[in-house]
Amino acid sequence: MEVNTFGRYYPAIKIKRRRSSNRVTTVNKKPPRGRGHRFPDADAAYWRGSMIALLALFLLFTPAGGHADEPQNGPLIYRSVPIEPAEGLFVVTHDVNVRDRPDTNGEKLGLIEEGETVRVFGRAEGSWVAVKQHGKDIGFVYAPVLHRLFDGELDQDIRRHAVFSNGRICDYLIRYSGSSPVEGEIFETSDYEVGWRCRFGEQTREFESFLFVSEALEDDNDGRLYQITLDIWEIGGGIDDQVFSSTVLYDREKSLVSFDSISLEDYASGAPPVPKPAHGVLETLVAAVELCASSWNEKAWKAIESIAH
Repeated sequence: MEVNTFGRYYPAIKIKRRRSSNRVTTVNKKPPRGRGHRFPDADAAYWRGSMIALLALFLLFTPAGGHADEPQNGPLIYRSVPIEPAEGLFVVTHDVNVRDRPDTNGEKLGLIEEGETVRVFGRAEGSWVAVKQHGKDIGFVYAPVLHRLFDGELDQDIRRHAVFSNGRICDYLIRYSGSSPVEGEIFETSDYEVGWRCRFGEQTREFESFLFVSEALEDDNDGRLYQITLDIWEIGGGIDDQVFSSTVLYDREKSLVSFDSISLEDYASGAPPVPKPAHGVLETLVAAVELCASSWNEKAWKAIESIAH
């Protein structure tokens, strides 16, 4: 399909839809599910009106104290418990009870099963957090059973123009294509299509690549790192251990993306690119794509030119 104009030099980049790779470098993953159905614009007013009415009813009949309130002075109050603001998407690593207060003696409100996700919105004293699920506040859970995820969904495509250290001029587009289960794991990957249009001498050529982000933190380095890999399947014969892959690591605590490795060593530039600061999903993805491309030497670009169209 053709996307809207975004480049400084070129009118559009075309991205072909295809299924994800069956690899995640060290673990296998299944093809993405995609983003799902969205309502047509013609029905938007109807659905907005319906949702507003439902929201009004929900607010009318929700008991007081069920949501976090912020007094004029002091911390947030949720279910009569002071909490500090916190946020993030987490996966539950094994079944956990939801309680009405941050205590194992608190009333049990429900159960969250292993593999389900929750969103944290506050932290209580001790190792307890206030969580919501499906947009609704549900109570307190014991924090050590939660594992932070990379919440990588994009509502809009990312369009950028870049001039890399070797002088290569490119426009690129990053499009979220869904998430994919990882075989043998409870987490998923966030998947993206990356379309390129670059100058090769006097010509401009297009090629495709595919980016995935491991939603779960790596176990090393105190669990701070997310793996981000960019694949060009047409280079390397399409065999798992030969696909042209470039990998970077995102340190969430330091807000820094650093180059890690490249699968085909003959295509690596002499020195690794300088790490890039990144805050939030958009900056992280842009930094990852540009670090990967900056790690390619002239031999790699020649290989890319041979498969570009």
